[in-house]
Amino acid sequence: MLCTEKEIAAFFNVCKDTMIVRVQEHYGKKYTELMDEFIEVGKASLRRLQWQHAEKNVVMCIFLGKQYLGQVDSREVIRGNKDKQSEQQLTDEEKAKLKDLLEKLNAPAKQPEPAAQPEAEPTPEAQNVIPFKAVV
Repeated sequence: MLCTEKEIAAFFNVCKDTMIVRVQEHYGKKYTELMDEFIEVGKASLRRLQWQHAEKNVVMCIFLGKQYLGQVDSREVIRGNKDKQSEQQLTDEEKAKLKDLLEKLNAPAKQPEPAAQPEAEPTPEAQNVIPFKAVV
């Protein structure tokens, strides 16, 4: 199943070191050698399952193949002879339009002017002035 050492040890409810010792005692091989063999068997099983289930769940098969089998997506780019290949260039007019667009995009945004409001006569409360009547 292509599990990690930690996952295998947890499954058998032992610590990793104990598992490694028990594998060597039981199989007479180093843990890493045995795991390499089991991993190859797991890869072969995965390839077989990919073929069996490709029509039903292609996305999962692709994911598993990329994760465990080193499969990758590839694109093959076919290019003709450089002399035969015509390269498309921008005309001067197209370059000028593109330059104008870039300048507009890079220009700082203009902030709208706030609407002018008539100034109101300040009230005594606003001036922190207490009105009083002078007595003469």
